Amino acid sequence: MTRVVQLPEKLDTSAASKLLIDISANRGEPLVLDASCVRKIGALCGHILISTILTWRNDGQNLKLRDFEGIANDLTLLGLSEKFEIKDAHL
Repeated sequence: MTRVVQLPEKLDTSAASKLLIDISANRGEPLVLDASCVRKIGALCGHILISTILTWRNDGQNLKLRDFEGIANDLTLLGLSEKFEIKDAHL
């Protein structure tokens, strides 16, 4: 069963610990990161997302970023758009 993690409005430094806990709790499971509420993403949370991508790929699990339009520009500025394959948002 695919798990869904609802991401907060601001993925800044203050959100990093909870983001890591929420994602880590779902390791080994297919995961959807729902970014529908996100309006800002900072570098630290960006690094957590990169680590998540690599971990899920290494584990052979599916990972998807859903409803990312609000942070598409931030993902590009952080150099994450290629990592997230923004064209189809499947990881």
